[in-house]
Amino acid sequence: MKKIFILLFVCLFINKSFAYGETGEAELNAPTKAYILSRFCTEVKYNFAFYDKLNFNWDSLCVASIPSLTTTSSDEDFLKGMQLLCNQLHDGHTYIFPMNNPKNQADWIRPFPMKTKRIGDRVFVTDVYSSNLQQSGVHPGCEIIEIFHGT
Repeated sequence: MKKIFILLFVCLFINKSFAYGETGEAELNAPTKAYILSRFCTEVKYNFAFYDKLNFNWDSLCVASIPSLTTTSSDEDFLKGMQLLCNQLHDGHTYIFPMNNPKNQADWIRPFPMKTKRIGDRVFVTDVYSSNLQQSGVHPGCEIIEIFHGT
């Protein structure tokens, strides 16, 4: 397998009511959830730089995830399940984050919300494209000192 170092820009989406902090019904039906899951699993299989170093069978994990992810009661639960699946890769390049328009397939894949540059042993933010990150205080010149998964 050839080594391609790319970021997997897979974003999932949740319904607009969740995005505004309200509760509501899921907008994604089971076939759509299955499609999103299969698309994500395929992207990992063919583009994840360290696929050959995974110590588990990715295909089996994806297949085993189908029943639980396609039957989630809300888009928020589906998003959390997809994030847990993504976390199994244990890397800092593959991520899933919410967005506001699940019906627009063009919005399903987005670029990374910021750019970084490595200088020596340190990593700095060079551009920020996400207003949420900007509001959180992330701006060009910030040093990335830790990456964690918040739940």
